[in-house]
Amino acid sequence: MVYLVYVEWGSTKGNHAGMAYLANSLNKSFPDETRLVKIPCFHFHLGKYVVRFITFMKLIFLLFILRKGDKVFLMEYLENELSKLNTWARIIRLLHPTLYIVGLAHFVPSVLNNKYPNSSIMVQHIGYIDELLVFGSSLKDYLIRKGVVSDKITVIYHYVDNEFYYWKPKDSCKVSVIFMGSLKRDFKLLKEIIQATPTIKFHILMGRNKLDALFADMNNVILHPFISENELRDIMQSCDISLNVMEDTIGSNVIVTSMSTGLAMVVSNVGSIRDYCDETNAVFCEDILDYTNGIKLLADNLSLLNSMKQSSWEKAQKISLANFRIWFKSKYLNKS
Repeated sequence: MVYLVYVEWGSTKGNHAGMAYLANSLNKSFPDETRLVKIPCFHFHLGKYVVRFITFMKLIFLLFILRKGDKVFLMEYLENELSKLNTWARIIRLLHPTLYIVGLAHFVPSVLNNKYPNSSIMVQHIGYIDELLVFGSSLKDYLIRKGVVSDKITVIYHYVDNEFYYWKPKDSCKVSVIFMGSLKRDFKLLKEIIQATPTIKFHILMGRNKLDALFADMNNVILHPFISENELRDIMQSCDISLNVMEDTIGSNVIVTSMSTGLAMVVSNVGSIRDYCDETNAVFCEDILDYTNGIKLLADNLSLLNSMKQSSWEKAQKISLANFRIWFKSKYLNKS
């Protein structure tokens, strides 16, 4: 049995993205070989203490039902503030030393630096598990520099549900750009890019960010507050270019869903972005001129734009959720 321990974050709850959806999809595909262990996320006052109590009780229950040959898959490893899965790994390793424990980490290095000012503690936590999965090679390189043994780290791709996020031909020939995400995004630079490309329409998904004042004087910007996932997909399918002005990235929902909906990528040349994109589907950018020239190039050359959109869609097929399930089965199921 493989126990899939995941956090149900409010931001991705019910969506076709995130670790909760992945865990539930794996369980649905392999109901006799996997079991879900959900850690809720509450936002009310003192909710974190309720979560910690629930988490503790679920850990106790798991310790009683684990058997020889089982595996534990900790899907938010190194998060350590809400789920405390490092504690799970340490206790499971102590009481069930022969079990195989897998952790999945998907924070960028700067976030891990903030969470673990003393990197030796992070290395110690990784020592509790047998294997750490990461969504990008830059994170593996960072962890190796911190002292983690290379053989313990496996680089995999962030999955995408390409049955939900699919490429749909546009009705309009007018080129538009979408900007999504908030983690490690450079909004000041984004504004400068938009100011330099006044003839291009930009759709900006704000999330929890308060951006109304920042873009108040810009006529080519449409700001979107929290919207449903179906509405998000519709906006993505109405656009041509996914603009990603990032300080860092590993593997993200924004990148892979953009590719799956057939968007050409204009991206910061940072982190693990080249694990997912290359010159056939992306313009890689170092400064504001790269971004503005890249957007103008694609807007003025529809043949190149359509070629990049096609390439993005093709690359997304290789990292589909279906392929992730195949990989997961071959690696973790039906093995002692």
